Amino acid sequence: MSYNISEKVLAELESIVGKENISYSKIDLIAYSRDWSIVTAIKGYPPDVVVKPKSSTEISQIMQLANREKIPVVPWGGGTGMSGGAIAIQGGIVIDMRGLNRIIEIDEENLVVVAQTGITVHRLNNELEKHGLWWPHDPESKHTSTLGGAIACDNIGTFGTKYGGIIDYLLAIEVVLPTGEIVKIGSKAPFSVSGYPLHLLFIGSEGTLGIITEATLRVYKKPEYRCVELVAFSSLSDAIKSCLQIITLGMDPESINIMAKEGLIYYTRLYKEKFGVIPKIPEDVEAVVAFSFAGSRELSEFQRKLALDVCVKFGGTIIEEPEIVSSFWAEKHTLEYAPQMNPWFISAMKGRYLGIDLCCPLSKVRHLHETYRKLLSKYGLEPASGFFMLCKRIKFSPNCVFTVNVNDSPEEVRKAQEFICELAEYAVKLGGTVSSSRGVGAAPTRNLLYKEHSPEALTLMRKLKRMLDPNNIMNPGKKFPCEA
Repeated sequence: MSYNISEKVLAELESIVGKENISYSKIDLIAYSRDWSIVTAIKGYPPDVVVKPKSSTEISQIMQLANREKIPVVPWGGGTGMSGGAIAIQGGIVIDMRGLNRIIEIDEENLVVVAQTGITVHRLNNELEKHGLWWPHDPESKHTSTLGGAIACDNIGTFGTKYGGIIDYLLAIEVVLPTGEIVKIGSKAPFSVSGYPLHLLFIGSEGTLGIITEATLRVYKKPEYRCVELVAFSSLSDAIKSCLQIITLGMDPESINIMAKEGLIYYTRLYKEKFGVIPKIPEDVEAVVAFSFAGSRELSEFQRKLALDVCVKFGGTIIEEPEIVSSFWAEKHTLEYAPQMNPWFISAMKGRYLGIDLCCPLSKVRHLHETYRKLLSKYGLEPASGFFMLCKRIKFSPNCVFTVNVNDSPEEVRKAQEFICELAEYAVKLGGTVSSSRGVGAAPTRNLLYKEHSPEALTLMRKLKRMLDPNNIMNPGKKFPCEA
């Protein structure tokens, strides 16, 4: 084993979780050696041992053991990460969190759910639906991605325009620190200023500060009605202006998604399956706006019509064919398709899907998109599903995703790494960030943190890390630049 974990330590781990919940066979470890990121495009990083605990107490005992022996520990959720955040790049122990998958409480009166963090987003919402509730976090990976992964990476969903992001949902957590202490932070109260909001410290921490084992979330009544529209624009700027005007006029869209033409083609394969051709999109289309309204039928339809009027005034052309709209929504959100039509599966056959998530001031999104296009040409890369802009926070906030298809040859991977780093560095120059919803994990963009954050800020981050994790065992080699 690469970390040379002793037989004594393996025996102790087995005594904590049971023989059936520990493995160090090479075949089993392969499954934990890769994720969706470019970090594992050329080689995998198998851990030395995988353990599958069933409780916070077991995780606490594992952490005490690992801290005593100074063995790296990496928490594993669904393995859907795109930044190498759950990969054991230094070996050690991977803790598979999926055994902690219980819903502890559904409080319908207070619109709160308490759940263990190994539960998948899809299963959590299936259980909430039985009570007429839902958690409006909606990643495409929801069948596999876990609640803990969503919090630790501060992931984006679909419905941030109306409901916000993880920071708006998370009320309290239970976390196991690297030294083994179990700490509960927060409560069911919607807010508190009586102490430091420590639970927020773990949002986006990418498993470097502790293992989140339980979360208390704000949830909502499931809307009774939803309407969806697509509008094509010849200018990305006009598409953004129309969406901003929808918000300015006081409308309350459930979701806003601006995508490049490639995005609409990417997410309408069900249309092609049914009719034998991809949807015909005019050559001069640069962007497509997808928006939805939800709630009562009367109010949703009223806002839908107003929003369409706004889009037309800004030069938009309504996509009136319902099959295009429904196929887009099915592939992007409801995921109602046969397995062989999974867009991620089809994309993987053409090459590794690589996406980088960036954010910059709203007025600079157009410049970032133009640079993305220039860099595609510079590096000779294909755009995959192109460019997307979703809203991570309430109302209108630009979470931008730029995609490419990459084969796994060393030369192609090198080009792709240079591509994402150059684009991310430009985002910082525009006043933005190198990651807005997926984290930096072990990705090469983490080395750009020196350009985004001041030396004093990075020093403070390292102090916080050392305070909570004095032996640097918690997901080491992640989040910070390589020199850290």
